[in-house]
Amino acid sequence: MEEDRRVRHTKKRIREALLDCLVTGSLDKVTVKKICEIADINRTTFYAHYNDPYILYEQIEKEVIDGLTLFLANFQDRTMDYEKLLECILLYFSEYSREFLMLTKTNSVSFRKAFIDQISKYDFLPQIKNAEDIIYAQDYYINGVLSVVTRWLAEGQKKSITEMVSLIVLLTGKDTRR
Repeated sequence: MEEDRRVRHTKKRIREALLDCLVTGSLDKVTVKKICEIADINRTTFYAHYNDPYILYEQIEKEVIDGLTLFLANFQDRTMDYEKLLECILLYFSEYSREFLMLTKTNSVSFRKAFIDQISKYDFLPQIKNAEDIIYAQDYYINGVLSVVTRWLAEGQKKSITEMVSLIVLLTGKDTRR
């Protein structure tokens, strides 16, 4: 059964309030009281939808991971052009920049793992034979790209997506000529 518009609106305000709290603080410092103040709701309303801020955080985390997985699943061709895929990923992160920043700021292990799992399906990492070394390459690549994208989003996306794709290609040393 679909939620009515008022419930969706209230949940959106609660969600936005949590994201606002995480701009200036850490998850362990977020209180229901603070969320309620920002969302302009009472505690009863919060508890009607969520048990605590951690449950809300986990729900947002799951939505972003599921969304990214679904978004990338739309690209059936696993040999997609590297620059085109980067462009698509940056568009997705731009659309969900607050949630993405929340997950990177809180060092979400689930998000990083999901991102690595999704990107690893494409043939963009160096051709490394040793299985142990592949893990290092993935960490190096993913953490570098995530760090650059996080800074870009945190600074208000001053560079265009095209400029960021070119920068990531340069930084990762990926030769896009085939």
